[in-house]
Amino acid sequence: DIDDCEPLPCENNATCNDGVNNYTCTCMAGYEGYNCSIDIDDCDPLPCENGATCHDGVNNYTCTCMAGYEGYNCSIDTDDCDPLPCENGATCNDGVNNYTCTCMAGYEGYNCSKDIDDCDPLPCENGATCHDGVNNYTCTCMAGYGGYNCSMDIDDCDPLPCENGATCHDGVNNYTCTCMAGYEGYNCSMDIDDCHPLPCENGATCHDGVNNYTCTCMAGYEGYNCSMDTDDCDPLPCENGATCNDGVNNYTCTCMAGYEGYNCSKDIDDCDPLPCENGATCHDGVNKYTCTCMAGYEGYNCSIYLDVCNPSFCENGATCTDAGVNNYTCTCMAGYEGYNCSIDIDDCDPLPCENNATCNDGVNNYTCTCMAGYEGYNCSIDIDDCYTDPCENGANCTDEVNDYNCTCMDGYEGKNCSQDIDDCNSYPCENGATCRDAGVNNYTCTCKDGYEGINCSQDIDDCDSNPCENNATCVDEVNDYTCNCTVGYFGKNCSQNVNYCEPEPCENGATCTIEVNDYSCTCTTGYEGKNCSRDIDDCVSNPCENEANCTDAGVNNYTCTCVAGYEGKNCSQNIDDCHPNPCKNGANCTDRVNNYTCTCMAGYKGPNCSIDIDDCYTDPCENGANCTDEVNDYNCTCMDGYEGKNCSQDIDDCNSYPCENGATCRDAGVNNYTCTCKDGYEGINCSQDIDDCDSNPCENNATCVDEVNDYTCNCTVGYFGKNCSQNVNYCEPEPCENGATCTVEVNDYSCTCTTGYEGKNCSRDIDDCVSNPCENEANCTDAGVNNYTCTCVAGYEGKNCSQNIDDCDPLPCENNATCNDGVNNYTCTCMTGYKGPNCSIDIDDCYLDPCENGANCTDGVNDYTCTCMDGYEGKNCSQDIDDCDPNPCENGASCTDGVNNYTCTCMAGYEGKNCSQNVDECASNPCQNGTCMDGINDYTCNCTVGFIGKNCDHGMIV
Repeated sequence: DIDDCEPLPCENNATCNDGVNNYTCTCMAGYEGYNCSIDIDDCDPLPCENGATCHDGVNNYTCTCMAGYEGYNCSIDTDDCDPLPCENGATCNDGVNNYTCTCMAGYEGYNCSKDIDDCDPLPCENGATCHDGVNNYTCTCMAGYGGYNCSMDIDDCDPLPCENGATCHDGVNNYTCTCMAGYEGYNCSMDIDDCHPLPCENGATCHDGVNNYTCTCMAGYEGYNCSMDTDDCDPLPCENGATCNDGVNNYTCTCMAGYEGYNCSKDIDDCDPLPCENGATCHDGVNKYTCTCMAGYEGYNCSIYLDVCNPSFCENGATCTDAGVNNYTCTCMAGYEGYNCSIDIDDCDPLPCENNATCNDGVNNYTCTCMAGYEGYNCSIDIDDCYTDPCENGANCTDEVNDYNCTCMDGYEGKNCSQDIDDCNSYPCENGATCRDAGVNNYTCTCKDGYEGINCSQDIDDCDSNPCENNATCVDEVNDYTCNCTVGYFGKNCSQNVNYCEPEPCENGATCTIEVNDYSCTCTTGYEGKNCSRDIDDCVSNPCENEANCTDAGVNNYTCTCVAGYEGKNCSQNIDDCHPNPCKNGANCTDRVNNYTCTCMAGYKGPNCSIDIDDCYTDPCENGANCTDEVNDYNCTCMDGYEGKNCSQDIDDCNSYPCENGATCRDAGVNNYTCTCKDGYEGINCSQDIDDCDSNPCENNATCVDEVNDYTCNCTVGYFGKNCSQNVNYCEPEPCENGATCTVEVNDYSCTCTTGYEGKNCSRDIDDCVSNPCENEANCTDAGVNNYTCTCVAGYEGKNCSQNIDDCDPLPCENNATCNDGVNNYTCTCMTGYKGPNCSIDIDDCYLDPCENGANCTDGVNDYTCTCMDGYEGKNCSQDIDDCDPNPCENGASCTDGVNNYTCTCMAGYEGKNCSQNVDECASNPCQNGTCMDGINDYTCNCTVGFIGKNCDHGMIV
């Protein structure tokens, strides 16, 4: 074997391993490639982090870090917070090559070294002095103000001095009260007397309230001032359409015809005295009555006697006889029976017809409709169906009912034994042979090739001649044979030997070996397949990676064609597109396949982060300001009157506190403001005190002294109060009695009485019955101060006798009737079918004899049931049943309906109840010298020899 390692092909101290016509190299650490000629790039994939530059060595690398990073792979962010640069307890936040400080509240600046001035802009109001602290401030207020910012005017309305729900208006060190309606005075403590002068009419009593009054009316009057006569007809007390006539505290009713009583609620009983005759029941109506007659009577007063035989209920010519009130009897014609003689006597009972024949009833006779196979008057004769000799080919005939049976001779079949039996129907021929019928009880078979015998059931043995050679086994088949050859032979009869290595099947120097009925090839190295004709494909195992194309390069070899971005024997190494670094301005580079991406620092953009972003592009500066672009920022140069990052804030002209005396300042645009003055001041800056005496508020010649949002009245002798409007207090000593309240008036007083008293000094007990509190005609008795008792009339109860006692509890009405409560009584609205005061009586619905034609009536609840006589139907048994539907008459006869009966008018030649019987014209023996044959309404005479004529009554002349 040739030493493929001589001369040494492996580089960089690699070890060479000799193979057959090839070699392999075992590389030293840090090298790769077929000959170990390639220095492995230890910078791929990139081990250096945070944008560091990687320098490849042999089996190692070094990293040059970006500013702000350190460590072997530059993975450690340098701590810019060590030593701590932030002051005043601030928190240091480490960045990359820089730091930021999060200041404690009250400090600012890059290192938080500056104390923020909390008094700028000035938070204290109303001229107060501000004292700066750390993250806070304190205000020293001017006199008259309070609150954290001295913004609160001290509230002179707290606690509330105004009474009776009045509204308090705070001033500077004073207040005013706006009274609720009905009150007056400086603190709104005096109730105005709304009963002065007296507004109530018709002797009514006036009760003063707050800004209102109420009137207690005399009986018969109503309305707010008791000026209206009460309408005693509303709601309408008169019943049943009566006319109501209003009086003073009473009414009268003019009744409609048929009614009486105070309210016309009573129906006059028109049944008294009783107008109905002959035991009839009288039913009272409104101004009228109705009579329910006893059976056998009619008329408005039930005075007319009924003749039950006019019209007659008897049928079929029967005679009707009056048998008393509402009763009759019928005398039937011959052939009929029943209460009304409506029933035809059934001549089919007991049944005369035989052999399941149908019996047809007639009047005093019957006919029989025979079942198939029978004949005769009573259908007693079996018809002989073998009479015509229907059986053929010598078969025997057996008579049956309306049928016959043929017993065939051998070889025949069918109803009449007329068919020759096909002997091939049983398929006697086997193995696909053809069958042919050969006459009565005979057949022949034509066999397929390979079969023999009468039925072709025997397989011919094709191995009988021993056709197989060389000890082969013969297997018989149909019209053929098969030889199973011994090893090494072939052919139909196994007569030929086999050499499977001639001609030579093996390729590429392989060795051929003969096997039993086959061969095998032993391949040389690098080949495979049955004949060793196929070079082994070294790309089958997919050695190439990352979608590279593999090409077989001969025996035991392959080459890989890499896609863009990969390299190496198997294309497994991703080429580092970040080396050298293409990203600008401190951006981080991320390697991709045949590509890279740059993560830009804030303020830059573009594929390589080379473009400074224009932060002025969106015009962030407002109100005409100029924008200057910076890195990841912009600067706005504002127009006069504006400030802020984007110059969007109008400068607050109130910051200089131009408004005086606690006024509220509102910025009114660029270089402008407005002042909302406190009560008592006016002017642009609220610097002028308003003269509160200008409206002359002081009365009774008092002198007015102006103050801030207030005034003081110096009263003359005899007056007092805010405006000197109040006179001397006449309520001292107390003139009012029984707990009344005294109110001072000008040169007088008034008393507001407690409930139950009246009069100037509230000394008189009010009569509590004056307002007529008792209802429904009850008597009222005054029971002391602010009390009364009512004595109720029958049917009422309660404090004021206003509750009608429920006479329906417990329920007196029966049978689900509705109870209607009245005054000291009740009425029952009965369910249909009941009557009586308590609806306990079931109305007799049979009372008027609604059932007709002799039917019996059974009373129900609001209903009745009629049990009809034979021949009638319907609710009242008023309908005669049509016995002609369906038509029972036969042979064209006409049907006439009766009561529970019918009559058939037969066509000529028929008779019987249903005209079903042919009249026997031969019964009178009209044929004198011959045999009579009956027909329909006729007969025929078969004359004996020597006679002729209709009746065979004429001798033949010889």
